[in-house]
Amino acid sequence: MASGMVRVIIDGPRHPQLNMAIDEAIFNLRGSLGVDTIRIYMWYPPGLSLGRRQSASEVDLELAEKLGIVLVRRPTGGAALLHPWPWEVTYSVVLGGSHRFLEMDVSLSASAIASGIASALEKLDIPSMVGGSVKPAGVEGGLCYVRPG
Repeated sequence: MASGMVRVIIDGPRHPQLNMAIDEAIFNLRGSLGVDTIRIYMWYPPGLSLGRRQSASEVDLELAEKLGIVLVRRPTGGAALLHPWPWEVTYSVVLGGSHRFLEMDVSLSASAIASGIASALEKLDIPSMVGGSVKPAGVEGGLCYVRPG
């Protein structure tokens, strides 16, 4: 692929475990394929993803099961993040080790990527908002990758 090119995968809603498996496979193949990838997708059934170092003891597992929310671990860090169907669109980004975003602070690079995706959606006449700017009642903190986890 030409320098600066990015593969974009528009994926449908998938089971939380399959979503994480797909993201991990894209990451594991990055080196051999040499392709940066943005994957945009949704979660069905709803999921609660935990950062790779986060303890599941922080989650009310009985309540999650009662509500039909599937618990899954992300291969990345950060705090727990609820993925409610159908009100959220998620993205994952896999970049080569020399990409300029990797030189940025995590919160700055994440904000730049999210803003770029939101801008692209707006150009397609799809209303969008970068999550974390509006907090649901009872939720503390901002974006999952900005909060320590």
